Amino acid sequence: MKFVLIAAVFGTMQPVYDNQESCAMAANIIKESYPLEQAVCIPMPETTMMDSKQDRLFNNFVKLIKELQDLEQSKVDKTLD
Repeated sequence: MKFVLIAAVFGTMQPVYDNQESCAMAANIIKESYPLEQAVCIPMPETTMMDSKQDRLFNNFVKLIKELQDLEQSKVDKTLD
């Protein structure tokens, strides 16, 4: 399981680590370097919220095409009845 490091010092960037220990080590370094900042490691969600905007756009486009094909097929089926 991968872990995401959440820290305000990174802004919108959220580094991903392969294991909890590596993530915790990075979180500790941030806490030591920036005493007023907090850092926490969380398990990376299975549904990748970390997908890029391009990935989400492409996936939504593919979904739209499939829905349009289904709609077209249902119209063809109705005209055949």
